[in-house]
Amino acid sequence: MEDLVIKNAKILTMNKNSDILNNSWISVKGNLISGIGNMEAPKAKKMIDCNGKLVMPGLINVHTHASMNLLRGVADDLPLQEWLFNHIFPIENKFINKEFVYWGTKLAIAEMLLSGTTTFVDMYFEKNEAARACEDSGIRGIISWAALNLPTKENPDKIAKKSEDFINKWKKSSLVIPAVGPHSVYTCSEKLLKKMKEVSDKHSCIYHIHVSETEKENKEHFKKHKKSPIKYLNDLNILSEKTLAAHCVHLDKKDIEIIKNKNVRVAYNPESNAKLASGIAPVRVLLENGVTVGIGTDGVASNNNLNLFEEMKFASLIQKANEMDATVLPAKKIVEMATIDGAKCLGLEKEIGSIEKGKKADLIVLDTKKPHMFPEYNTYSNIVYSANGSEVEIVIVNGKVLVENQKIISFDLNEVMKKCRDIVEKIRKFKEASSQK
Repeated sequence: MEDLVIKNAKILTMNKNSDILNNSWISVKGNLISGIGNMEAPKAKKMIDCNGKLVMPGLINVHTHASMNLLRGVADDLPLQEWLFNHIFPIENKFINKEFVYWGTKLAIAEMLLSGTTTFVDMYFEKNEAARACEDSGIRGIISWAALNLPTKENPDKIAKKSEDFINKWKKSSLVIPAVGPHSVYTCSEKLLKKMKEVSDKHSCIYHIHVSETEKENKEHFKKHKKSPIKYLNDLNILSEKTLAAHCVHLDKKDIEIIKNKNVRVAYNPESNAKLASGIAPVRVLLENGVTVGIGTDGVASNNNLNLFEEMKFASLIQKANEMDATVLPAKKIVEMATIDGAKCLGLEKEIGSIEKGKKADLIVLDTKKPHMFPEYNTYSNIVYSANGSEVEIVIVNGKVLVENQKIISFDLNEVMKKCRDIVEKIRKFKEASSQK
């Protein structure tokens, strides 16, 4: 007997043939998809009758800073450098601790699950707490401890050891996949960038880094190093298929050629880049060069949500407007970027990102019978241009149901909200006191 069967479903597989199956079923045994069919469904301990609703792979958010959910709206309508150095860093210096990261990450997980995200990539501090939040809630997380030592000049060996200790602690987890997270070329010394590469190579894990997010970043880097951040990282022998480069807004032809040749994966964060006026990433050119691109939300402090359905729509529309070409980033490609291409960014395409026998059971069920989803002439178009996340009824990660009837059942959301309110009130008082100085 199967552990779970989802029946009478329309299945958007996102497999290599882009199969869409009607009136079909999916069976789950343990944490894996054990079968897919359209005849009589097998028996199971738990049956979910979709009544024609849509089942698709869980969405994959390839770049965020989860516990920054507690900083939602704390400093809006400011350019990146002012936002980061004058507002975010001072608050982080005062408040970042284990409690902040655990409960902030839990709040982010709630938001992501309720809008269909089943895997997220996170870079921040106190990451044992973020990893614990993933295991306690049941979501899949690729977690890295943010590494930076400029201007603090902290010892690179000490920082690298912290990251390696984190990797060793969590590498056997079924949900947490440890990574390394050098923040950027402007916050990491050359030695630290290299040390984190050594750790990445030793443990064969993702090297997650911000790259060329703003024009200011590029200009200052050129002044100091006479080359772009991508060329700099390449000259340091940092770049490889394990590199997940977040943003990549300001790239020249040589940068893109390097990214292509080194098989670097790119995390596209359109809403954050637009809100901070950082620019628009050259996604069309990257894709034409065969670069794998996934979609990320970035942190809530610069977005202000973690809703990948909203991000998918904006990801397409801003490129069309920028290129003045309505054919750029069509709906099907956008859905691929949020599912199977996101998995490829993480080297996990054999495990997640599509609905296929033998893959992890990371699935979401959407109610497509809502007025804003009708009529449906093209499934991909409806997902990208009409859906907004409110359609997500059921979320399954690693074979376990985490959201049912649009409610989180894997943890107590009320407890999370209460804990987060207490932390936010302290931040609010700090901001008020700071503004009066």
